[in-house]
Order: sequence, then structure tokens, then C-alpha cells
Amino acid sequence: MELHSLRHKAARAEKCRRNFYAFFQEFWETIEAVELKLNWHLKLLCDELQQVYLAWERKEIQPDVLINCPFGVSKSTILQLYEAWITLRHPSIWILGTSYAAKLSIKNAGKAKSCLESQKFQTWYPNLVVPNRSNWGKTEFHNMALGKYMTASTGGAATGQHADFIFNDDPLSAKDAHSKPKREAANDFLGETLSSRKTDKERTVTITVMQRLASDDPSGHLLGKKPNLNHICLPAELTEETRKLVKPQAAVALYEAHDNLLDPVRLNREVLRNYKVELGPYAYAAQVLQNPSDTSSGIFKKQWFDIITYEQFETLRANRPVVWHFDADTALTEDTANDPSALLASCYLDNTLYVRDSHAAWLEYEDLLDFIPKFLQRNGYDRVRSQLHLEPKANGKSVFQSFSKRSGVNVVEAPAPTKDKVQRAHDVVPFCASKRVVFIDGSYINSMQAELFAFPNAAHDDRVDTLTQALQRIVSAEAAKPKNTMRAR
Repeated sequence: MELHSLRHKAARAEKCRRNFYAFFQEFWETIEAVELKLNWHLKLLCDELQQVYLAWERKEIQPDVLINCPFGVSKSTILQLYEAWITLRHPSIWILGTSYAAKLSIKNAGKAKSCLESQKFQTWYPNLVVPNRSNWGKTEFHNMALGKYMTASTGGAATGQHADFIFNDDPLSAKDAHSKPKREAANDFLGETLSSRKTDKERTVTITVMQRLASDDPSGHLLGKKPNLNHICLPAELTEETRKLVKPQAAVALYEAHDNLLDPVRLNREVLRNYKVELGPYAYAAQVLQNPSDTSSGIFKKQWFDIITYEQFETLRANRPVVWHFDADTALTEDTANDPSALLASCYLDNTLYVRDSHAAWLEYEDLLDFIPKFLQRNGYDRVRSQLHLEPKANGKSVFQSFSKRSGVNVVEAPAPTKDKVQRAHDVVPFCASKRVVFIDGSYINSMQAELFAFPNAAHDDRVDTLTQALQRIVSAEAAKPKNTMRAR
């Protein structure tokens, strides 16, 4: 009986060594106190990651990996046990584990280490991964086969750390998703720091796992820079919008076999309904549905905005005089990774704002100063009555000063914003929802609508800023008008 038991345990151990999903199920208990609840997405992710390791083991060239899935589906635990499994397979492997905060990187490393030093692991695989007790710390630990695990975090240098596998678990936090500097720091860390930390540029694999947060979050950055990325995308729910996002597409059948849900146990429809209320439509579309550019979740709705031809506008105008005014949001750069300068041409007629043109471009200071007058002139600028309204930020002030010294341009410094972009957008929603913004058809329409209807989740929002600035001017003027009151007889 004892011999049979030993043989059975040895068979289980060998199965786990060969198959990561088997290892995941068997060694879950070494790092998690809660009961493991199996679901189809766990096997899919484990199988996909096993293929990545086997390709590395065969010394094949392969792309980096990006996994997008909602929070709360055990993605971090999968990575922690995967790190232990590849160490089992190749004890001398070098691993670099990162996250948006050092304490999370250390926590993830600690879980992998707990598995490796657990009684179960050491009993099943004796003398295979032996801790080097002289270098078995929290931020870095080594084994006697010269394998090691190192940690770093977003914004850190990771100096001197090179790895065979790099794991980037949540490079950006949800609370920092709307901070452009934080997003840029995370993207720079991915694109510059981690890319230089590979022991073999062609063979080392960087695996990034995160929920989507914005169009230009680290996932968006990777998808834009690396067309051959091995992308796995698993929205919480299969809908008409998310069906095309699912990767691999073979997973669509698995959704359909489980009521179109990623995880009917953890993320059932009641849980999803609650998340939609708690997070709001924009964060829900990004973090849960992995669709940060979902236009249906944007603040501004397509049905609020009519499009007419310039001939139709002339008919509506009926020979009445109109004054075209202009709004600018300036950014002095030619780097398309940064925000562009944006310009808007509009007029106010019959309680409606008519947009004639919108333009966004990445221009340095002198080029911008040359371009603005051309934009004004081609859109009906009146030297007497038209005004150019500039946002009073650092770039805007320098442009304001330059145009103040030039003749022929009536430049006005717009009121300094007292709210953030999203709050300012909400302030003009009633005006837009009443269909009081009309676009005059032109080549700008597609770019303007793409940015407007995805706001605040679009990669750029500068066109939206100019529209919001123009609308705030009208809304403020209307609010300042005395209200008509009925006199008592």
C-alpha cells in the first residue's frame, strides 16, 4: 500500500512538472488560503502560458505577451505559480517581477517564494530548487542552481537586473489611470527600462498582465508599438461590442458555452451589474469589459449631434450675420506620443453652437504661430468681431503674448479652469443632450467624433477641450442672464 502511494505521488508530481494547469491546481494551496474555484479561463490562461515557456525552452524566438482581463479572476495567482513552475522546470532561470508599486512586486515575489519553499514542493521535488540562504530575501532571492528572482517597480531603474522572463503585473494602478504623467511613466518603464533588461533580446519574454484602464494605458502603448504581440484578451462578458476584442478568438465558443460570461462563479451577472454602478460606465467598459475606447460608454452620445452641410447651414442662417470664434488648446511639441495642439472654429446662432472645423497637430512653437492665422483665415475669421480664445496654461500664455504683439488677431485669454476635464465635460452635457451642438460637414468630422464619443477614455482629448471651452463660454453667458419672472398683479 505504501509503495502504491509513493508511486501515485510520484506520478502526480511528474504530471505537475509536465503540465502547468495541473501544477496550478495542485499547488494553489501553498500560497492561497481560500478554496480554488475552477473555471474555463484558468485552464486557457495556464495552457497559453505553458506554450510560452515551452517555446522558450526550445530556444525559439517569440513575441512578448500581453494579457488583459478583469480584476478578481486570479490573474496574479496564476503568474505567481507560473513563476514557481518555470523555476521547477529550469532551476537556473532568472526572473524579474515588477508592478506599479514596490510593495506589490515584493508581495508577488513572496508568493512565488512561498510555493518553492513549501513542504509540499520540497517533498515532491527534493534537492531540485534549493534556497541559497545567504541570499534569500524579500526583494531578491537565489537558489543553489544559480537561479534568481529579482523585483522592481514602475519608475524604477532595475539597474543591473537582466532576466530570462520578465513579469509585469499591473504596471499602472486604477487610481492613476487618469493621470497622464503616471500613464507616461508606466509606458516609459515598459518601453525603455524593461526592454533593456532582457538576457537575450530575441528569446527573453516580457509578460504584462493588467486590466485595461485607458486607451493610452500600458496595454495601448504595447499594442501600438508591437504589432506582433501575443495578445490574450478576456472581457468579463461577451457582447456585440466585446466579441471582436476576445483573443484568442477560439475562446468565443467557451464564452458561449458559459452564458457568455468569462467567470460565472466570480463575475456573475449580479456582480457585473453592481460593478457597473460602483465604477460608472467609463471605468466599467475599460476595467471589466477591456474596452477603454467603447464609444457607448463615453460622456458624449452620438445621437446628440447632428451633421449638416455648409449649404444647409447657409439656408438656416438666412443671410443673417454670423461671427466665427476660435478656441485653442496649445501644446508645443512635434512628438506624437504627447498631446497635440487643437483648434476649433464655431459660431453661435439661434441658441445653437455650429462647429465649422476642428484641427489637431503636433507643432513646435514657431510652426504653431504660423499655422494658427491660416486656420483662422480659412474658417471665416473677421478682423473686427472674431476672437481667438486661448487656454491660460503655460503654453497658452506664451502664444497669447506672441499674438498680442501681432496685428490682425483678436486674442482673448479664456478663464482658467477650476475643475478637471471630466467635470467640465459633465457641465456642458445638458447643452449637448438638447441637440444644441451641430457639426458642419467637413474632413475633420471622423477625427472629432472618434475623440468626442470615446471621451474620457480616448488616447487624446484636446479637440474635446476646445469644444468644452467654447460651450462653457456660452453656458456661463446664459447663466448670467437675468431670469424672466412673472410680476404679481
